[in-house]
Amino acid sequence: MDAKAVKTKGSTSSFSLRDSALMNYGLKFILGIVIILLFLTTVQCSFKKPEAPTWTTSLTVPMVNRTYEMTEIITKIDQPNLFLDSTLDSTGAGGTQYYSYTPVFAYSETLDTIGVADNLTTDDIPHSASETLGEVTLHPDNPSPVVINLADYVSLVLGAVPAVSFDVSDDVPSLGKFSQATISSGSFDIIFANDFGLDLDTVILQTYDITNAAYISTDTIPSPGLAIGEVDTITIDLSGKTISDDLQLQIHCHTPGSTPSFSLSAKTLSSAVEINDGISVVSALT
Repeated sequence: MDAKAVKTKGSTSSFSLRDSALMNYGLKFILGIVIILLFLTTVQCSFKKPEAPTWTTSLTVPMVNRTYEMTEIITKIDQPNLFLDSTLDSTGAGGTQYYSYTPVFAYSETLDTIGVADNLTTDDIPHSASETLGEVTLHPDNPSPVVINLADYVSLVLGAVPAVSFDVSDDVPSLGKFSQATISSGSFDIIFANDFGLDLDTVILQTYDITNAAYISTDTIPSPGLAIGEVDTITIDLSGKTISDDLQLQIHCHTPGSTPSFSLSAKTLSSAVEINDGISVVSALT
């Protein structure tokens, strides 16, 4: 008995659907591969080999080193109001002069004249002040001796100095830079040294106050006077006196003369003022 194939409608439909699904998956797979290949071809994707890092920087390298003096800078600026003021510092060997320079900026302007006399007046303002200081002791410096030349006061007659009188004036140095002062205690010495080569049998010393136009003392070297080569001292007492700081010594001398063949050269009389213990002042005006 021959076998017969039996074909049914339902089995044919099942194979057709399965073949159709496989076809769709295959086409999608192939399409995806194509798209990936096209993308890689387009962007040319590739991996670079490892390389050492590099970078760029800026370096400032000085090409010139120069010091500009202020004189050169001001000269280059060349402005009339800016200049250098020079000051002489020292003078070296051979007369070379060394100066220092200071930059100066000067500006001048002429202002209009303005009268201010009427704006600077005010009523009189009375004012008085006083202060009691008590007793003050002055210690002025001792001045250098005054040298009197005999040739300025006498002349030779037949080679000799005759008996003659002469007067010498000598200002007393400042005692304290006051105009008037009342002295409670104090004195100064006048020391005479006779190098005239002549005996002086009369030496009278008067202290004259020039500002007050009055004599404050008269003193005499006792007899027999001041012999050749002698030194003597007259003390002038100022206690209780009101004096100015402008005193003068007036010296009256008399000599009995000399023997013939006398020379006036280098014949002198010196007077020195010495204040040893100071001068105490109870009131003074400067």
